[in-house]
Amino acid sequence: MKQAYKEMLTSGKINEQEYIIIGALQMHPNATSRDLARYTELERSSVTGRLNGLEKKNIVDGTNHVTCSITTKTVKAYRLK
Repeated sequence: MKQAYKEMLTSGKINEQEYIIIGALQMHPNATSRDLARYTELERSSVTGRLNGLEKKNIVDGTNHVTCSITTKTVKAYRLK
């Protein structure tokens, strides 16, 4: 994982769950919150909350939309900026 993200974790700018999600996004760009919950084994509600925080911190972009393979609804897909 990028050194910058490790430094952000150490400095307290991001928390451990955000760090885990960033790692998952590095391996799976354009992932949905449901995907990220599956990849990280975090609760989906936790993932969604952390993604909102990462968007506010300008680390993650959630402006892309895809069709969910499970629900067929249009959902946000996230990627690192």
